[in-house]
Amino acid sequence: MYFFCHRSFSQRTTNKGYRSTKSCGSVKIGHACPSTIKVHLQNSKLTVQYCNTHLSHTHEIGKQRLFVEDRSKIAGKLSLGVPVNKILEDIRSSNVESDSIKRIHLIEKKDIHNIKRDYNISYATKRHENDSMSVNLWVKEMTAKGDESPIIYFKQQGNSDNNVQSFTKDDFCLIIMTQFQSELLLKFGNDKICIDGTHGLNGYNFQLYTIVVVDEFGNGYPVAFCFSNKSDTALYKHYFQCIKNITGKITANVFMSDDEPAFYNAWNAVMGPAEKQLLCTWHVLRNWTKNLSKIQCNEKKTIVFKTLKALLYETNEHYFYIELQKVLDDLFNDTETEDFGKYFKMMYSCRVEKWAYFNRKHIGINTNMYLEALHKTIKYSYLDGKKCKRLDLSINALMSLVRDKSFERIIKIAKQKKTSKINQIIAAHKKSSEVTPNMISEIDGYWLVNSTTNYNVHYKVEKTNFSCSDCVLSCVECQICVHTYKCSCMNNIIYFNICKHIHACVKQKNNILLPCKPAVTSTSLTNELAVDNGFLQPNETQLELDENTDNTGEITNKLETILGMVNRTKLNDIDQKYIIKQCDKIISKLAKNTDFKNTSNVGKKRNIEPQARFFTNKRKRIEPPTLSSTESKHIRESLRNSSDETLFISTTQLFDHSYL
Repeated sequence: MYFFCHRSFSQRTTNKGYRSTKSCGSVKIGHACPSTIKVHLQNSKLTVQYCNTHLSHTHEIGKQRLFVEDRSKIAGKLSLGVPVNKILEDIRSSNVESDSIKRIHLIEKKDIHNIKRDYNISYATKRHENDSMSVNLWVKEMTAKGDESPIIYFKQQGNSDNNVQSFTKDDFCLIIMTQFQSELLLKFGNDKICIDGTHGLNGYNFQLYTIVVVDEFGNGYPVAFCFSNKSDTALYKHYFQCIKNITGKITANVFMSDDEPAFYNAWNAVMGPAEKQLLCTWHVLRNWTKNLSKIQCNEKKTIVFKTLKALLYETNEHYFYIELQKVLDDLFNDTETEDFGKYFKMMYSCRVEKWAYFNRKHIGINTNMYLEALHKTIKYSYLDGKKCKRLDLSINALMSLVRDKSFERIIKIAKQKKTSKINQIIAAHKKSSEVTPNMISEIDGYWLVNSTTNYNVHYKVEKTNFSCSDCVLSCVECQICVHTYKCSCMNNIIYFNICKHIHACVKQKNNILLPCKPAVTSTSLTNELAVDNGFLQPNETQLELDENTDNTGEITNKLETILGMVNRTKLNDIDQKYIIKQCDKIISKLAKNTDFKNTSNVGKKRNIEPQARFFTNKRKRIEPPTLSSTESKHIRESLRNSSDETLFISTTQLFDHSYL
């Protein structure tokens, strides 16, 4: 074997002149350095010839290579999931003097990327450096699993699919649905279906279309994903048809999407009509805001927007149509709002059942925030808020999301963890103490409850005929669930929560004076943990160490080096068993000297002095106009009043008075 100086000879390159050379130049000096090592093995005799003289170059630290031990140590941290920035911070935050700088201190992100490549440390779905080949190889690997494969359809760019006439040769489509997702779609798909698309998950302008269902805990769960460069009804039909081939026909009670008819048209063609087709309120308000540019006067823009928002909040169908006609008349009677009136009449007045609140009572869904929150989680939690260019990385994020969501659901069921809906029920029970007995009037089997903020507003609470025995969205203290009572307040009608008015009526009926208890009482755990992993040897002799020497850092470095090297080392069975035996001894030694009873008191509650905090002297900007419940009520009353003498006084900061 022959070893020579890494700076000997000339640079080997396939560069044809199209790319510039390295900014720092090559480490090669253009001729041979005499420093060499020659190893000769003959008849079990090893002969080594070593020349340590270097010529024609200096000992430049920037031209040196990283030591194998340093690379293995970094690889060990990467295999444990330590972020790249954290590794750089640990290296650069160490005490380094000007005369003790080593090659490890000059490490950059590119060096760590090269270590990832050399030690084969990457995410689970990466199969090749070429993104297209990587996705293709991963799909083939998943398809080989048969019935357990999450791939229900795949069309690569450059290939043709004669079975789908709407796809051209340049189109791409990948539909993913795991077996667990299909089971949840069958279980909860008959209630609510939400669908929306998002971008920014790859560098090829492939959109991600996600289908979400709402489980019994009131949480959204993704049940199918589709990556494609197309965004038309034909794609959505194929998407739903592939799902139908797996799960069968899904008859949804509620279908919610953005203000794009292609989603529902495709669903209706494949799965059949849903009982209610609803538009996301957030998308509707956004479209109204965009088209307010048709109105020149800023004050009239605010008046029109508030009026439409109050109309949107109307829960009485009879009153809604009276108010709608008055809004249209007012818009067309003013030349400045006539253009917006034409837009509103053509786009929204003909399909009020899709966006008005009177058609979504006690459904429990108002916006597509389940999907918005899900897409935000993918981009900022699983992709660290960075722009993702590789499709296989986005697929890895989706598969990790599905895995984590599955475990979250198992944890909720196994540990009976309180969800956000349960916390809202408990909070409403506590707020029900604000409703005093003199604010409740019982009339012919129902209750009228005065509002705690406006005594002129009354809410009607009545008991339903719906019997529910296994509903998890319930109040343990009141012994009711979300289906037992209904109230005319927005919190119950739209968000389908057990509001404070219902709690107050039930407490008065049952003479309940105790505060609400959590739905689950956690079992107290002892601080003593019994550790017995089968490696403990009580009679093992301990090594005597110098008490003044702390070797913890050195032990950590050795373990990280082992983790980095194990991925690149090929061992026979004897060596593997030997290493496992030595690791068992190390674990046994660490376990015997670990004190699990010594806990910190930092987390215990105690009275502490408030700390000084920074604050800003900048004046707060004027917020955009908001619509209070009282203001909304006055607007609707003025719309229902046929007289033009109704006066409405606004309390917003942008303007003082407006007249309808």
